[in-house]
Amino acid sequence: MLAAPDERVETITRHRFGAAAHLLPIGRLPPALTEPPDRAVMVTPLSARFDPAHDVTKRFAALYSIECMLLLPPPDRLGLLWIGKRGLDPFTDEQTGASRRSRRVPPTRSGSRSRTTSS
Repeated sequence: MLAAPDERVETITRHRFGAAAHLLPIGRLPPALTEPPDRAVMVTPLSARFDPAHDVTKRFAALYSIECMLLLPPPDRLGLLWIGKRGLDPFTDEQTGASRRSRRVPPTRSGSRSRTTSS
């Protein structure tokens, strides 16, 4: 997700169905996606940081069954990379291995609600 003119953001999404790009008003996104964290953050369950009543959160749950998300600010802080996955289980060490090496991410532990680690 990248900043765009006129209080908008450009989103580029790749998923198992293909890819899509959108130019959206920033106000249509949940605050967790419009305020990039200072460092990588893993959120599970999604409701720990996302309002379950928000339209985008509902879409994540209903269309993609996302309940765990990894939020990664790029080094220039001009956007946000997020990776979502089904279920409440946190990303494994293997899944976050490359990010941990490059971003000093602490290992994941089962049962955590929201944690700092490295769409």
